[in-house]
Amino acid sequence: MKKGLLNKTNYAPLWKRIVAFIIDWIVIGFIILLPLGSAGKSKLSSLSETLQVTPTKLTSEMIIVSIIIAIIMILYWTILEYKIHQSVGKILMRLQVVSKTKSLTLWQCLVRNLTKFSSPLLFLDVIYMLITRSHQRFLEKTSNTEVIELSKHDTR
Repeated sequence: MKKGLLNKTNYAPLWKRIVAFIIDWIVIGFIILLPLGSAGKSKLSSLSETLQVTPTKLTSEMIIVSIIIAIIMILYWTILEYKIHQSVGKILMRLQVVSKTKSLTLWQCLVRNLTKFSSPLLFLDVIYMLITRSHQRFLEKTSNTEVIELSKHDTR
């Protein structure tokens, strides 16, 4: 774990975490939309028209697409954080995921990211951090992980 002055951990500021998350959402959007090409865009627009006509009716196609997107999102954060301890957004914001125990495990990375596919669940996860005045979301605490800010001199 990276220690700063006076032996305190350099916890990541909330604003940097939010910006990193937005960057990651943009990257995930490209990951999902680019392979679709123009055929995918027309399918998405027809799906959008269907939703406007019958907003309460969920189609099996929509459910499958939602599940695939959720899996891609979880895999994106889990694999990047396990392999390099950072997502693209965290790299750009100079943040890093560390384990509070020994080395970061795949299981810890998976658990800490389980709420990221659902805005309401992620909101509740972040509320925990704000209510407890902690620097960790609930699933970060559960997974014994935290996000730290890298120093300007750190070359990781």
